[in-house]
Amino acid sequence: MTLCLTTGMPLQPCTCLLCGTTPMEDDGTLKRAIFAEGVDVDWGNSVYICWECGELIADLVGRVTRFGFDALTEKYEALKEVHADLVTRHEQQEVLVDKIREGGAAQRALKKKPAVAA
Repeated sequence: MTLCLTTGMPLQPCTCLLCGTTPMEDDGTLKRAIFAEGVDVDWGNSVYICWECGELIADLVGRVTRFGFDALTEKYEALKEVHADLVTRHEQQEVLVDKIREGGAAQRALKKKPAVAA
């Protein structure tokens, strides 16, 4: 058995195995469906699962819902901004630390120099 995506349900019975419908868009075009290639039921009928039933199955087995996905996407975008800010601040801090180290090294070098008599 192979599952594949198709637009519409051209082979008999031309309906979803689970809900018995042939879902269409508002403009009358057929929606996507999942086709079980090589599987037949009732002596020759094809097996289709409409997109809505496919989404319901995915939700039942633990897929993140559409609303959950949208919330996760928003959090991800917010975290990307925070991450970019943290990277910038870290780079600025590295520059300051390097200057502090250079200043400390200069102070140590001055302390090691012998005093010059005037």
